Amino acid sequence: MSSSQHAALVANTYFSLLDYSCHKDDVELWEKFHEFLAGICYEEDSKVWKEVSNQWKWRESWWVSYHFTDRTGAEQPSELFVTKTDIHSILKDM
Repeated sequence: MSSSQHAALVANTYFSLLDYSCHKDDVELWEKFHEFLAGICYEEDSKVWKEVSNQWKWRESWWVSYHFTDRTGAEQPSELFVTKTDIHSILKDM
């Protein structure tokens, strides 16, 4: 498996896990996803970005409202809110 295939699999795994409500407030998972996205921001491999972009495109219309509900910020730890906001900033610029 090439590094770009591995990164695409990792991206798919993070997105898939975060689609489930049991992971909505999983600080550790969100932080790892953020580290992954930040790490590939500077890579030249367009295949990885294309896969992340594909994963994001079909979630874009519902993911933000799903993860940023009215309670976001009020009940979530501030570190989780900041991490989610950073991730959204990366994804929306794709």
